[in-house]
Amino acid sequence: MTKRAKWKGPYISYTFYQLLLEKKHTLVIQDRSATIVPALLGKTVKVYNGKIYFVFKVSQEMLGYKVGSFSSTKNFTKNKSKKKK
Repeated sequence: MTKRAKWKGPYISYTFYQLLLEKKHTLVIQDRSATIVPALLGKTVKVYNGKIYFVFKVSQEMLGYKVGSFSSTKNFTKNKSKKKK
């Protein structure tokens, strides 16, 4: 799941920690490398991918993952095939 050592604990930046203390229901996060902690369970999170904010609700299965893994940064387009004659 993660490559960070367990004895270090989850990575939480100072600004992300301040958002957790505000006790709002919707959090706006730009730090994609922060780890989802149990304090986020049931909250709605908006994650910035560089262009738009992706909105998702944190569930039990998301604990321990990075916030950025739930917002894609690349647009996949359908491959345009050549018309057959």
